[in-house]
Amino acid sequence: MYVILLVLVIKIQGVKKVNKTNLIKKLAALTLMVTGALTLAACSDKSLSTPYGSIKDTVYLSGNGYSITEKELYEEMRLSSSSILIEMIEKELYKDELATINSNLETYKADLVEYANEAIFGITDLDALKELTEATITQKVLSFIDSFYLVNIDITSADIDTVDFENHNDKILDYYKLTLAKKMYAKTILDKEVIDKASSSYIDKDTALQTYFAANIQNSYDMSAITIRFANLNEANATLRHFNLKALRGLWYELPDPRKDILDANNDKHKYALEVLNDLGLANEGKLSDKDYQNYYNAYSINDSRVPLTTADIALTEDETLQKFIEIYNYIYSYRAPVSTSYTVETLLADLDNVSVFTKTYKEYSNSSLRSYVYQTLSTEEGETRFTSSPRQTNNYYHLAFKLKGHNEEILNWVDEDDKFIVYKEDGELTDKALELYDLVFDSKLTKTYISAKANERLNDTEVVIYDELVKLYVSQGLDSVKLASKSSKDIIAKFGDKSIKVDEFFVELEKKLGVSVAIDMAIKETLKASEYTDTITAEKRAEFKTNIENIIKQFGQGYYENSGYPVEIGRKNFLMLAFRAENIDQAVENVFVSSALEEAYLADLEAHFGEDVYTKLVNYAAKLQQQYFSLSASHLLIFVDMDEDDNPDKPEAFLETLSVEKQTEVKALVTELMQTIHDRATTYSSFSTGLTAIVDEFKTAGRITPDSCSVAPLDVTPECRWAKYKAAGLNIMFESLPAINNTTNTIGSSSALDDAFYERAMGLFTRVKEEFYDVDSKFPSQELDVRPSSYDSMLESSFGWHLILATGGSVSSSAKFGTTDDTKKNDSDEYYIYERIEFEDEDGEKYYLSAYSDTDAVTAEQARIYINEVGDEYGVQNLPSKVKTAVNAYFAPVFEKYNSQNNQLNLLYKLLGDTNFNFANADNNAKAQKLMKINQDQFFSYNFTNESFNEVYGDWWTIFE
Repeated sequence: MYVILLVLVIKIQGVKKVNKTNLIKKLAALTLMVTGALTLAACSDKSLSTPYGSIKDTVYLSGNGYSITEKELYEEMRLSSSSILIEMIEKELYKDELATINSNLETYKADLVEYANEAIFGITDLDALKELTEATITQKVLSFIDSFYLVNIDITSADIDTVDFENHNDKILDYYKLTLAKKMYAKTILDKEVIDKASSSYIDKDTALQTYFAANIQNSYDMSAITIRFANLNEANATLRHFNLKALRGLWYELPDPRKDILDANNDKHKYALEVLNDLGLANEGKLSDKDYQNYYNAYSINDSRVPLTTADIALTEDETLQKFIEIYNYIYSYRAPVSTSYTVETLLADLDNVSVFTKTYKEYSNSSLRSYVYQTLSTEEGETRFTSSPRQTNNYYHLAFKLKGHNEEILNWVDEDDKFIVYKEDGELTDKALELYDLVFDSKLTKTYISAKANERLNDTEVVIYDELVKLYVSQGLDSVKLASKSSKDIIAKFGDKSIKVDEFFVELEKKLGVSVAIDMAIKETLKASEYTDTITAEKRAEFKTNIENIIKQFGQGYYENSGYPVEIGRKNFLMLAFRAENIDQAVENVFVSSALEEAYLADLEAHFGEDVYTKLVNYAAKLQQQYFSLSASHLLIFVDMDEDDNPDKPEAFLETLSVEKQTEVKALVTELMQTIHDRATTYSSFSTGLTAIVDEFKTAGRITPDSCSVAPLDVTPECRWAKYKAAGLNIMFESLPAINNTTNTIGSSSALDDAFYERAMGLFTRVKEEFYDVDSKFPSQELDVRPSSYDSMLESSFGWHLILATGGSVSSSAKFGTTDDTKKNDSDEYYIYERIEFEDEDGEKYYLSAYSDTDAVTAEQARIYINEVGDEYGVQNLPSKVKTAVNAYFAPVFEKYNSQNNQLNLLYKLLGDTNFNFANADNNAKAQKLMKINQDQFFSYNFTNESFNEVYGDWWTIFE
C-alpha cells in the first residue's frame, strides 16, 4: 500500500518511486532507496537511545493474529522520514519568506498558480491550457486530487479552476508556498553572485547583454513581406506560367501571351515569340490551348541582349514586379480579401497599416526556412535581392517572397553604427533597454536547478543535530552537514539554531502522510509471516538468500556500488541499513529476501485469491478481448485547411467559427462536393489507391483559377476545371497510409491513439467490410472505399479535417479451437493424444493433468493454466499447439498481465489483509484505508473512466476481482 502513496506523490513532490517487489531481482534496485548523494562516514561507536516522546505501545491497527502499535509504526516510518523532517526544518528556515508571501498574496499569486498548473496539468502557458480537451482535464484533475489526498490535503474538483486556470483554491496554492519561498531565497543569493566576478553566475554586462540581444531581440521584429506558398514545385511553376513570367538572373520577364491575343508581326517584342510558335508548328490565332501554351512557354528562352536589341526581353521594374506579386497573391489566396494591384513599392510602404495582411510577427513566421530567407537573405537595400524570382523550397513547401519592410526602427535605436547593442548611456549607466535585458538574463539564471542547489546549500549551512542514529543516517543522504547529538533526548528528534522539533510533532506529520499506508504494509508482512507460505522458505532458500547478501556485501567492499551511491567509506554497517534496513545479514535476509519471497508466493498462488474460479474469471476477460478484436489496414484521403500557414491542419470547428453563417454554409457545401467528386473520380481508376494518389498529385499541380475554356468544354477537361474552385477556397488534400487500426489503438495506454471520430468510423467500416466480404468468403478486400458522403452531416470530420477512409485489408480474431482431429496422431500404445492430457506437478509433488483442447474459439481455463504454468520457464510455453498459443498470446496474455500489474497486486494484498478483519483504532483511518484502495483501483483505469474500448473489456474488473 505504501507504493500507492509513492506512485502518486511523485507528481507533486518529486519523490522517487520504490518498487519493493522487484527489489531483490536486480542489484541495481539498491539505488531506488537512495534519494540523494551519499557522503557518509561510518557510524561512531557511541550509541544514543531512540527518542519516542509520548509515543506508546498503543494499538494503531489490529487484525486476526497481529497488531501494530504506534511505537512500531513510528519505528518503521522514521526510516522513510527524510523528506518530511527536512520539510519541517525548511518551513522554519524559510519563515521570513513565507511571511512575506502570506502578507502579499496577490503579489505572489501568479507564481503560485504557475506551480500549481505545472503540477496539475504539466503545462503553465495559459493559452495552451485552454486548448486541453475536456477528457484530458478531467483525467488530470482526478489524478491530482488523489495526489493531494495522499499528503493529507482534501480537495475536490471544484477547488481546481479548469476555465481560466488562475483561480485555484487556497488549499492548493498554500502547498506551493514553500517552493516559492525557496525561489525568493535563491534570488537573494543570485543578486550577489551576478556581481561577483569569481562566481559562475557572474553577469558580464557587456558580453551577456550583447549575446542575449543578438540571440533573442535583434532579429525578432515584425516583417512586412508578400509571401506566397505553393504545395510543390509543379504548382509554383504552373502559377508563373499562368502569369507568363520567366526569370533570368534574379529578375522577372513577362512573355507575350498567345493564349488570348494574336501576336503582332510588326511588333519587335513579338518577333521572337512568333519564331517560337512557328518552330513548334503552332498557329498564331490568339487562342492557344493550355497544353500548347506550356510547350511555347518551355521553348521560349529569355534573352535581354537578343539581336537586334529591339527584340530583346526587358525585365520588369521593381514596381511592375510588385504588381505581379500582388496579382499572384490574389490568385493563390482568392478566398482572402483581394489587394489592389495599383500599388507601387512606395505607395504600398506608405499604406502598410491598411494592408495588414502583409505584416507578421517574428513568431508568426512558423516556417523557419522562410523566416530566415526573408529576414536574412532578402534585402531592401539598393542593388540587392528583394524578391524571389524562382520558387524557393522552404521546408516542405515552395515560396515566392517579396520583402517590403522590416519593422526594426525601434531595434535600430538600440544599436550603434556597427549593429552592436548599446549597453551604456554616456554617463556610464545602463540604458533602459539594457536594464530590461539584464532582468531577462538574470531570470534565465534563476533555474529550478539553481534554486534547488541554493536550497540544499542553505540546509547544509544549517547546523542540524539529530537525536536518533537511524534517522540521522537516512537524513544524511541528502544533508551531509547533519550531526548526531552528543547525548540522548527523550522528546527531541532534531534541533537547529534555537528551534527544536519534538518527536510528538514529527510523529503527527509522519502519521498524517504515511501512517495508514505504512501500517497496512506492516500488517501485510505480518500476515504473510504467519501464513502457510512460510513453508516455501526452505533452509536451502535461506542459505541462498544469505549467500546473495554476502556476495552483495563483498561487491560493496570492492566499490562495485559506488556509482549507485554507496561508496566504500560508509562502512558495511551503514550499507546494510541503507540498502536493506538491517543491522546484520540475518535481518537483511528477513527484511528483503524473505519478505519479498512470501509476497511473491502469495501473489503467484492464484487459487488462493479466488479459488479455482480465478481461471474462469481470467478467461472470461480474454473472451471479451477476443470478441472485441478487429484489425483494419487502411489509408485515408484528407481534406484540410491551413489558413494561418503554420504547416499544421486547422481544426475544422475553429476554422468554421471564423466565418459568417452564410460563408460556413458555402464552405461546408464545397467540402462535401469536393469529397463526393474525389470519391466518384477514384472509382474510375484500376484501384482506389491508384486513383486517390493520382487525384492528390493532380490537385497539387492544378492552378487555382478556373480557365475560361471550362465554361464551354466538359468540366473535367483540365485539372484546373476540376479542382481550381476548391483550391481557390483554400482547401487542400493529401493521401497517406496508416498503421493498422485495431481494438487497442485507442485504449488506455496506447501511444498511437487516433482522433475519436476517425476511430469510430474506422470501426464501423471494419464491421461493414467484415459482414459484406469476410463473413461471405473469409477474405478481406484489398480495396474498399468508405461510403460516398450524401451531405455534410455524413462527412467524417476530425480535429484535422475531413476524411475518406480506404480499407486495404483486415483480420479477425484467431481461434483457440483445437481437438483430436487437430492433434498429432498418437501411437497405438498411447492412451491419449499429445495435447489431450498434459502432465504437471503441484508444489506438494502431486501430479495433475490439463488439456490444451477447446471446442470453441475462446481460450479455455485449462489452456490458460498451461500458459500460466510455463510462461515463466526458461524455454517459455512448450505445451500449447502453435494455433492455440497464438490465441492465448493475443487475448489471455494481456489479461494476465493486467492481473499481475502493480494495481491488481496491491488489491490482492489488500484482500489478503481484509481476510484478517483488520481495524484501525481511529475510525477515520478505516475510511482512509478504503480511500487508498479506491485510489489504487482508479489508477488501474488511469483516471480515464470513459474509454469505451478499455471499459468494454475491463470495466467490471474490481467487481469481479473484489
